[in-house]
Amino acid sequence: MLKIEMKLKDIVRLLANRINQPHVIECYLRKVYAKGYENGRKESPWHEVSEEPKKGEHICVQFGSGNLISWYAPSNIRKAFEDHNVIRWAYVSDLIKPTTQSINV
Repeated sequence: MLKIEMKLKDIVRLLANRINQPHVIECYLRKVYAKGYENGRKESPWHEVSEEPKKGEHICVQFGSGNLISWYAPSNIRKAFEDHNVIRWAYVSDLIKPTTQSINV
């Protein structure tokens, strides 16, 4: 996993500006952040671009510009990462846990 020196509020701000459920993101990230400290280290759902996600999985990618977008991982993910200057990625399921409200939509 990728080690990034970001504060929780920075991560929440980045995601909240791009996804329309900021309260869900904030609650989940607080749990992840706290769990990391319980285990003696901070844990991050983000992966380096050298790691490949499973084909077809819904991922969130961050570009060199800082912008975030979600993709379904294609079979040629390394080329897509290179073509779009992706600096890191995470499984969407690791960032946002489904709620009953989001399932019924």
